[in-house]
Amino acid sequence: MSIVTERTEKFINEKMAELNVPGIAVGVVKDGALVYQKGFGFRDVENKLPVEPATVYPLASTTKAMTAVCAAILKDEKKLDFRTPIINYIPEFRMFDDYATKNLCLRDMFSHNSGLPRHDFAWYGVNGTLAEFVEKIRYLKPNKPFRTLFEYNNFMFATAGYVIEKVSGKTWHEFIKERLFTPLGMKDSSTTIAGIEATANKAFPYKENKDGSLEKMPFRNFDGMGGAGTGNSSVVDMSKWLIMNLSGGKFEGKQIVAEATLKELHTPVTVSIPPLPPMPEIPISTYGYGWNAIPFRGKFAQVHTGGIDGISTFVGMMPGENLGVVVLTNSGGQVMNTAIGYVIFDEVMGLPFFDWATRIKERNDKLNEGINEMNNKVIAIRKPDSKPTHELKNYAGTYEHKGYGKVTVTYDSEKGLIAAYNEFSLKLVCNNYNVFEAWVGEDEKYPRLLLVSFDLDLKGDIKSLSLSIEPGMGEELTVFEKLIDNNAK
Repeated sequence: MSIVTERTEKFINEKMAELNVPGIAVGVVKDGALVYQKGFGFRDVENKLPVEPATVYPLASTTKAMTAVCAAILKDEKKLDFRTPIINYIPEFRMFDDYATKNLCLRDMFSHNSGLPRHDFAWYGVNGTLAEFVEKIRYLKPNKPFRTLFEYNNFMFATAGYVIEKVSGKTWHEFIKERLFTPLGMKDSSTTIAGIEATANKAFPYKENKDGSLEKMPFRNFDGMGGAGTGNSSVVDMSKWLIMNLSGGKFEGKQIVAEATLKELHTPVTVSIPPLPPMPEIPISTYGYGWNAIPFRGKFAQVHTGGIDGISTFVGMMPGENLGVVVLTNSGGQVMNTAIGYVIFDEVMGLPFFDWATRIKERNDKLNEGINEMNNKVIAIRKPDSKPTHELKNYAGTYEHKGYGKVTVTYDSEKGLIAAYNEFSLKLVCNNYNVFEAWVGEDEKYPRLLLVSFDLDLKGDIKSLSLSIEPGMGEELTVFEKLIDNNAK
């Protein structure tokens, strides 16, 4: 009897159709072997190319545990330590807070214990180098005191990749290939956009538009953030990664990372506080070094999801069952990736079937309601009869935040005010007086309405632009100082 039953395959096919998921690859490792591998649907919808077990997908944040293992290999070689402040490895590194600068170590970074919220728009859509991204961190405000509460942050794992580079003399991309992919025989895996684009058997990302149509998307290029999530792999290759993790760091007789060090990576460090009340099957969630550690129906499990444009992934292990599951999807819905993983967990534990897709979708819908609530707060402060204090052309200019980069506002007599930020073009509409609003992702199912406030100096001239760009900062806006007056004579 297959470890994945016909009932589960029927569930996958039915829910794919219901949730408009183009393609899924599933792999299951049990007792040190890949015992199930199968593709569902299409990796390329337009050309009707099917998903196969060897189809390569972007891994997104399921790359994070790999970055931690790369650092662990260097720890085994006594070239670094998880509790040594990283300014010992990167002397120029700075956090916004001086105490955090002096004390932040890899253990803090790998367990999301830095106090820094996501600040994802400081890297998303930016074609920057790793060194440039690390430089940005000193200008990004925390929203929690250092080492107090869990705050998920991609910059920390990218910076860990920079530590690996400084210590090893090789880039993170080179190191992970030489010390992880090659010894594990992960021949189809890579860590760059060039790597996946050069792969013939790859899954293209898709997004679902408001009208329900699927739209093929380009692969997201964020190579500079490597350690945070730029891995690419297949369920065939990922099975080898799981076998190594479930085998005390060994693979085919080779010790990739010391068993004791790997155990430290798998040990919970921080209690993560979810935005919704916990599910009864998973009453608490903790975080180790790139893994969520959870009591899944009373059994210890380690899981992580990943998401980037048009891609959702899941990698999970249940060490007590010597079980590993990988699910790769070319849909940004963040439902089927986790749902399939949990259904397989249930099957291996001999439990009755449970529709995890419906449960997870309901919770995701509640989270998305939060986006609508934030949008409604912006709508609620509109004053339809108010007007800006200045002529629209006077708002034009270039505004800069040293962490987030530049926003360029232009004025056109027909189009009005347009704010260009990275790859986004935002039409600014007056909300009230000098406060404007702009929609991001209007064609998507859950667009976001941003606040853009222009601030005046004592002479009444426009001096800065404040943007509601980081949800983790609450009502505190991010200030971009005006650099250039495009209309200056």
